[in-house]
Amino acid sequence: MGSIMRNSLLGLLLLFCGGVCQGQVDEQRAKAIAETATRTAANYSQSHLLRAHRREDIEDDLFRFQIKVQGKIAKAAYFYEVSGEGHFVVSPSEAVFVTSEDGHLIRIVAVSTKSGEAYLLSGFKNAAVEFNRLAKDAALSISSNNDAQQYARFYFTVVADPSAARLMLSSRQLKHRIEDYFFSNYDEKKAEGLFKQWWSGFLSERLPFQFEASTSLNSLGYEATLATVSGSTKRTPLLDLWILQIAPDGPCEVKTIRTVYPSTRQS
Repeated sequence: MGSIMRNSLLGLLLLFCGGVCQGQVDEQRAKAIAETATRTAANYSQSHLLRAHRREDIEDDLFRFQIKVQGKIAKAAYFYEVSGEGHFVVSPSEAVFVTSEDGHLIRIVAVSTKSGEAYLLSGFKNAAVEFNRLAKDAALSISSNNDAQQYARFYFTVVADPSAARLMLSSRQLKHRIEDYFFSNYDEKKAEGLFKQWWSGFLSERLPFQFEASTSLNSLGYEATLATVSGSTKRTPLLDLWILQIAPDGPCEVKTIRTVYPSTRQS
């Protein structure tokens, strides 16, 4: 009985340690690294206020593709959403509220749980290069079409769109996103007309593509296609296709980004 109890306690201890001892860098240290890396890359002064919010959902997305080794299972990186907006308590006598006049800027920074290495992702100039550095260091495996489909979405989120608001998974979602775009940029009467014009034109095109990320196996790994929405200088939303080449060990290359609607001849 005593032996069984000792084994049970040992199992619980190992389980607990797996959660809190997952790397050499703890959460507070990683948070400070993310803020410092952002400050340095953006050339902010020390007085520029920043806050880092941990994104465990993104950590889980990366962990899904990690190669798990018995006795060494740990998340490869912390992920932080870094911004300079919100309420900041400067001292017990002072608090400030910061907003941005240039739009809500969110940056994503990953920090290695082992080395403390920072990877500057969405919102930074070399996000695609940094993503591939992270992929190599994280020891990943993409081994099926389903893996590649999910991984393509993960790539788009951490490199281009932390909120995943631009990633379109169905025609219904696209319709709502386009409607929101026009009503956010124009008065109600004009927005209604522009939305109906855009949507009816899109339906009449009968474009041959799938909203669900499609993937295919090739000699380099997997090719994946994503449907996304972006804005334009003409204040008109664009439906784009991202075509990605995904290596089996994780590095990703954007082969092309092509606007499929409105087409060049229509705009």
